Amino acid sequence: MVKKASYYKMVNGQKVEDGWMSMIEAIVADNDRKIRGDRVDLLVYEEAGSNPVLRKSYIKGNALVEIGGNRFGLRCVGGTGGDVDGLEGLSDMFYNPEAYNILPFLNNYTEDGEWVKTAFFIPANIAFYREGYVDKRGVCNIKKATEFYM
Repeated sequence: MVKKASYYKMVNGQKVEDGWMSMIEAIVADNDRKIRGDRVDLLVYEEAGSNPVLRKSYIKGNALVEIGGNRFGLRCVGGTGGDVDGLEGLSDMFYNPEAYNILPFLNNYTEDGEWVKTAFFIPANIAFYREGYVDKRGVCNIKKATEFYM
């Protein structure tokens, strides 16, 4: 689960590695003891909607991206998925972003158009990049994508 951010190209008939050369390591942290005392630049909580201990994991994860109030890493939560236990934690984090030290996003993507502060969310019908649903500029036809999902 380690990958180097690089690619190979031919230079004078020789295969040469090029690119950023950053090492990317993935750790399945199904037990918080696996990452205790570590530090990371990017911490991703994937399939958050199916994680019954998302809130606890997210709070503990702060120690991986921050030291003494100085943040050096980024936490990303994604994959709204779908179990009742996980969605409860994800919903709480979404509607109370400041309580979890999540950058709030002021928006009116509500049923009644009222302005609210939530975590940032990109609905699937807005970022649906399938042929026939986007124009030549890459802009999604939201109405058509919504109909597809319905």
